[in-house]
Amino acid sequence: LKPASSKVAARIRFACRALWVDSLQFEECLLRHCVAMAAVPTTKVLYMHPGLKLEALGDRGYGYVATTAIRRGELLLEELPIAWDSGPDPDHADLSAGIEFLLRTGAVNELPGAPPSPDAAEAPAGAQTSTRERAEAVASRCAFRHQAPCADGCYVAMLFRASSRFNHSCFPNAGAYVASPAEVTSAAGFAPAPMSTFAIEDISKGEEVCTCYLSDAEQLSSARSRQASLQEHWGFECDCMRCKGGRPLDRRLEGLDEAASASVDEFERRRLLTRASREYRSLFDAGAEDYDPPTNDFEATVVRLTSFRERNGLLDKANVVMQRVRREIIAAFLLGGVDGEVGRRCAAMAAALVLEEMFVTNELLPILSPVKASQYARFLGVLKNVPEKDAFSLRRDVKIDGCELWHRNTLWLHDPSEAKRLKVEEGPRNMPARPVPGLPPRTGPRPVPEACCAVCIGIAIGGAGANGGAAAAAGSCGPRAGVGGRSAVCSGRRQWPRDTRWRRRCAQDEMPLLVSW
Repeated sequence: LKPASSKVAARIRFACRALWVDSLQFEECLLRHCVAMAAVPTTKVLYMHPGLKLEALGDRGYGYVATTAIRRGELLLEELPIAWDSGPDPDHADLSAGIEFLLRTGAVNELPGAPPSPDAAEAPAGAQTSTRERAEAVASRCAFRHQAPCADGCYVAMLFRASSRFNHSCFPNAGAYVASPAEVTSAAGFAPAPMSTFAIEDISKGEEVCTCYLSDAEQLSSARSRQASLQEHWGFECDCMRCKGGRPLDRRLEGLDEAASASVDEFERRRLLTRASREYRSLFDAGAEDYDPPTNDFEATVVRLTSFRERNGLLDKANVVMQRVRREIIAAFLLGGVDGEVGRRCAAMAAALVLEEMFVTNELLPILSPVKASQYARFLGVLKNVPEKDAFSLRRDVKIDGCELWHRNTLWLHDPSEAKRLKVEEGPRNMPARPVPGLPPRTGPRPVPEACCAVCIGIAIGGAGANGGAAAAAGSCGPRAGVGGRSAVCSGRRQWPRDTRWRRRCAQDEMPLLVSW
């Protein structure tokens, strides 16, 4: 560079010096940012189905849509979350770690649950406060806690960046299962495992892929209860097929057993339902006038709940009232654990109640619903303490209507380690193979030195050269004597197409060697 005057040269030197100083400041700022971000835990997507695409869905925001038909049991998404100790309070979680993650990674502007951030030009002086408020709203809606606490009484909370983009449906076609951390000593030392989301129903091309935000018990509740829970925790009303009345079996959640009450008239049906509701509120509703909850006496509690089931035997086994009473009795039997004194003594009755619960779940929820995994694991844990005579009849009854088949497949799909621990005899049946994480496997010929790109099939290679016979036996062309140490023309090799620019200039346009000497 030869400027025409000294003034131009001075300006150029000043610009270069300023640019050099700015570059140093930029590198220093970037280094500080990288060091700060290295200490921030983050999520990691380990696998995503190639037929899964994030699209704008109008009023529903963004959501995943299937671009191809997806078979039931295929892995959709596998992601490693961030996890933290959210405190011992089951109703109010400490979300400070999740809020910090959202702010420092920028995920606050990606995940649903809050309005978009204000424009930078129009943002007021306290824009940082509004950003934190959005982060708090996103964390309260996208983070979820384990349903059971750790051994120290604290609950583990987790946050996913990619899995949080699934929208909700009360009858979902996708689901994920996270094992309970009850055996973990403390929530602070919990090491999260990747959460795998599977297709639990066949998904057609163009269909939205949804999961269920509700707990196991809430998934088997009435539409009113589900809508109230969704409005309270996530701030929206569900308009899925099930909430619109597209699942006829849902009438069992608030009705009588059709077979047992076939001869009962409409007036008697209403009277039975009213009486059951009144007795149920006296047991579990603290706002009822005649509220009289079960005492801490084990025998009195079991007798009272069992008498309720006998008096209201015409209620459907799927009725929400019978579900709650059944869960309370099972919890009383297994209060000291499956191998406790009461658990062993009442194993037969507990297994029969768990089996009844499995039948309800098998009929009302999707085929591979994650709810079935924990139910089948508990059934197998209780069954080992049942006397052989009773266990034989339970093993026979659980096969009715494919109940055991789908529960076993669900356990193998969502929690294979638990299935191995329980020594489940038979593996999953009619299920797609789990994909191997990482790059797709190579499907072409293996590249080896001095081998051509395609394998010679059944063609013997003659001519001079010590390796000619061995290479022919191995199915590839080895080096042979030729001009200048190069390989001679091999008629057994596959030829390049004549209209390509990669073909070699030789008589037969043979494929080149992978390694040229």
